[in-house]
Amino acid sequence: MSTAAHQTMSRMMLLLPLLLTTFVAAQNDRPPNFLYIMADDLGYNDVSWHNPQVLTPNLGKMAKNGVILTESYSQAACTPSRASYMTGYYPFRIGVQNSVVREGMEDYVPLDVDFLPKRLKEAGYVSHLVGKWHLGHCRRDVTPPGRGFDTFLGLLNGYNDYYTKKIRAIASHEDFDPNAPGTIYDFFSNYTLQPSPETDYTTDIFTNRAIELIQQSKDTPFFLALHYTAPHWPLQKHPGFSDKDYPDVKDLNRRIYLSSITAMDTGIGKVVDALKQHNLLDNTLIVFQSDNGGDTHFSANNGPLRDRKTTLYEGGVKVPSMAYGPGLLTNTPRTSDDLFHISDWFTTILSAAGLEAGNVDGIDQWNLLRYGSKSPRQTFIYNIHGDNAAIRAGRYKLIEGNPKAFQARRRRRSVDVLDQDLAVHGSALTRHKRDEEFVDRRPYESDEDKVMKAFSSLTGLKKLEQIRPTGDWTMDSILSVLEKIRPDQVKVQADCHKCQLYNLTADPSEKKDLVKEKPAVVLFMHTLLELYKAEEVEPVLAYPFKKDARFRGTELHRHHLVRNRLRWTPT
Repeated sequence: MSTAAHQTMSRMMLLLPLLLTTFVAAQNDRPPNFLYIMADDLGYNDVSWHNPQVLTPNLGKMAKNGVILTESYSQAACTPSRASYMTGYYPFRIGVQNSVVREGMEDYVPLDVDFLPKRLKEAGYVSHLVGKWHLGHCRRDVTPPGRGFDTFLGLLNGYNDYYTKKIRAIASHEDFDPNAPGTIYDFFSNYTLQPSPETDYTTDIFTNRAIELIQQSKDTPFFLALHYTAPHWPLQKHPGFSDKDYPDVKDLNRRIYLSSITAMDTGIGKVVDALKQHNLLDNTLIVFQSDNGGDTHFSANNGPLRDRKTTLYEGGVKVPSMAYGPGLLTNTPRTSDDLFHISDWFTTILSAAGLEAGNVDGIDQWNLLRYGSKSPRQTFIYNIHGDNAAIRAGRYKLIEGNPKAFQARRRRRSVDVLDQDLAVHGSALTRHKRDEEFVDRRPYESDEDKVMKAFSSLTGLKKLEQIRPTGDWTMDSILSVLEKIRPDQVKVQADCHKCQLYNLTADPSEKKDLVKEKPAVVLFMHTLLELYKAEEVEPVLAYPFKKDARFRGTELHRHHLVRNRLRWTPT
């Protein structure tokens, strides 16, 4: 090598650290991408980091190198959970606390509430939804493109056949026949029904579409919501299913259920590989969780938690969850046992994108994820629907009423869309009445203000002078005094209907009811819950179906079925 060439090479070597630093700094200045992966009806004990017998190697690898959220909570069913993470609100504030959006019903989340993809546009994000929607389908403006997503491929309703992409809209799930009268094809690309070969399994379709979107990604930051339907009913074998899969599991339904989870995990691995191949992984926050607890009627395992989806017991709402971002999250791997509610994802994602969430229920947990900081959340509401409600405060959980009364009739039904043609019935009068109710949202007191108000209202209890509530109060400091107060020291009993109290730190399976032993804790938590109950709005979701009802379809379905000559047999 000549002397001149040697000198040039030496200068380049000296500049290399500066160039690398500049490149990394430039990368760090880019807004992060978001890949939000939601499983459907996944049991708490149906991931490898909770149960090593479950084969989820790709999710397990991310969990072991990321942040495992052991105290992550959703709502008890699909629509409320998805609405909460899309809006940042508790469902009882926006009228979706009592049921799910049913097939063929003119139900949706109120239109005055901004969804996450719409808010992310303020920071220049492109948003995609791949998979399940379940937040409204009766009109264009309540479907994913109408709510802010730039692209959508998937199903509008709560489930469909993994091969035929059809759904049957009657109340019962038993004996599903995708070719029976009353079934309808539900697979959309934006506003248009998307034909799909019946040999294609939806899990694989969603995976391939996510990879395609990643390949098309350029310099624009993206939010990719990948909502798998797996392992939601119906239990259908993946094309790669083998009788040798899960040989130690004797029950065939359980084996099919588990294999659908493994197929989803395989797809997630391919999506992550695509991020790597396109140099996007280091600047992408990957979130994984289930939309609610597993459905034990269809082979899910929520152990050691009590009960199943649609209930307010832990098995219905505590979900497997983790976050992964090798270039974004520090001090990993780690496990967080801080409270994390599904509404927090709305606020946290906006915060990571440099946006303010506004006055919502979700709490900004970005510092917890990124640095391992302590979570500011010390309480949350499981749900409120009339007399049936539950609240978490620190290690304690109070349930009032019936924790299994999720699917209850709403108090008012403005229309009976089952007996009318939606294309004709989509009346401006009904829509105006629905949406106007939610336009003028009053400012809500913060959680901290409610806690102080509830605490201050307690009278007749000894030892309360030991607590000096200030701006740096903690729930533990309050509860540590209240739980020591004996029943004979409590002069005023909580007017609590069918209350149950559990210490979830000591009793995660909710086996020992402490109502009689901890009346001071009950009184405090009941008083706090009443403050939230005063803010409940009227439910907007109709339930149940008439037993003989059949899906008449929506305006979108009928228009495109005729246009594309797809088979549909109305009843």
